[in-house]
Amino acid sequence: MVRLSRGVVVMAMVIIVAAIQVCSHQAAAGVSWGEPCSDEAKTKIEGCMKEETVDNIDKCCSILHSVIDDSCPCWVHAKLTDRALAILYFIYCDIAHPLCSSAQPI
Repeated sequence: MVRLSRGVVVMAMVIIVAAIQVCSHQAAAGVSWGEPCSDEAKTKIEGCMKEETVDNIDKCCSILHSVIDDSCPCWVHAKLTDRALAILYFIYCDIAHPLCSSAQPI
């Protein structure tokens, strides 16, 4: 069994954490918190979350993609509207979570 010194393990952990921080920062740079979720977008999100038929849900997928894909505030609004239903829609519609910093305002 190889025995690593404490210094080597700590240094490896520091490098891994630094790499994660750099990658997270670069990926989130393209998503803006600057603009809030518009009233129109909120209405679209809330309307889609009320749909019950597969055909209507399928139509809503493109609408949700257009308002949520790169909007952290709209993503948050959808989850605040109905968290469990939003998660189901995100999975069904294959909507990826925008890379948002939790330190940014909603």
